[in-house]
Amino acid sequence: MVTSSLKETREQVFSEFERKLLALRPPEDGIFYLHPDEEHLIVSHALCYLMIRTAVKQHSRLKSLFLLRKYEEEMLEAWLTESPDFSNLLRYCNLIFEGLIYELKISVQYGFLTPSQANRLGSILVVTAGYGGDMPDEEAWELLDDMDFEQNKIRCRKIEQMLPQLKKWVNEEMRMM
Repeated sequence: MVTSSLKETREQVFSEFERKLLALRPPEDGIFYLHPDEEHLIVSHALCYLMIRTAVKQHSRLKSLFLLRKYEEEMLEAWLTESPDFSNLLRYCNLIFEGLIYELKISVQYGFLTPSQANRLGSILVVTAGYGGDMPDEEAWELLDDMDFEQNKIRCRKIEQMLPQLKKWVNEEMRMM
């Protein structure tokens, strides 16, 4: 359980991070700016949550990748349980996601990632955000309806079935970068 003191600290940290992020680029340049609604944002994060599962272990020095996955899990759980913390958690996920895009470049400079690894992770972020934002409403709702808990873990079989296609798109995106 998250205490109110921790929630306040989280809010302060993320507000400061958001302020710094907005100093780097205008909101309309954000990766989620054109997402039509909250449901598409949730789907983008659910896609990312499943796609970065193994990357978190492989790139343990990249703490924001770990943080993104943890916050996405917490946000998806909050959405499923209709928690009042959901909207804040979604905002935090959006901010970590956007920040991770910038961090990938720095991680290569400091030797945390090879250019190929950064390219792969960046491609995963582009594909999950792009596909989640561009998919038809009916498909987004279908994926959200399929999401549930299984043995206290977030599970979405329909997204899991999509993983081979998503991986192909990631490979195509890598070739274009």
